Amino acid sequence: MCHECVLNSKTVGQSVDKIEYEGSSPDEIALVDTARWLGWVYQGKTFNQRLVLNNGRQLSFEVLDLFEFDSDRKRMTIVLKYDEHHALLVMKGADNIVKQRLARQQYFLHDADRKVEENSTKGLRTLLLCFKFIEL
Repeated sequence: MCHECVLNSKTVGQSVDKIEYEGSSPDEIALVDTARWLGWVYQGKTFNQRLVLNNGRQLSFEVLDLFEFDSDRKRMTIVLKYDEHHALLVMKGADNIVKQRLARQQYFLHDADRKVEENSTKGLRTLLLCFKFIEL
């Protein structure tokens, strides 16, 4: 949900394995494609909704706020309402920027740091994703 991809107009209405996405970068497309193969198929957006298909169920999330990626912030953040009393904040971005914004030390961060280091040493692009549940 935290991306700027759109459905390729030629693929709208086709089966899940035929859907193609267009995005501002290969990174964006890779994230949405990976989510699709994990069972979360991005179906597009309306003015203030994000639509996904999960296990045959069409889900709709209301966008409460969106902070688009820019080179100064080095991150993108979206806040999605998923029921009457709860929202989800999702952020993706440069690893150093995301880590600075975590509320406290996370138990899994050591392993994530190791993986980021391994992949960046190989010349691969890296980023971190994080989320927080919010009571409304």
